[in-house]
Amino acid sequence: MKLSTKHLLGIKDLQKEDIQLILSTAAQFKEVLQRPVKKVPSLRDVTIVNLFYSYNFV
Repeated sequence: MKLSTKHLLGIKDLQKEDIQLILSTAAQFKEVLQRPVKKVPSLRDVTIVNLFYSYNFV
């Protein structure tokens, strides 16, 4: 399944299915964190970065 939006800039316009997908994905990652080796094989040697910034226009 895939989000109905390309960029997740807020939750106001998300559909019910989008929220369910995000929560189920989070549950899967929670399971990964409980493993002795906290790595997902498909993400081996991959760096993932979340970048948050805001504009201050005057």
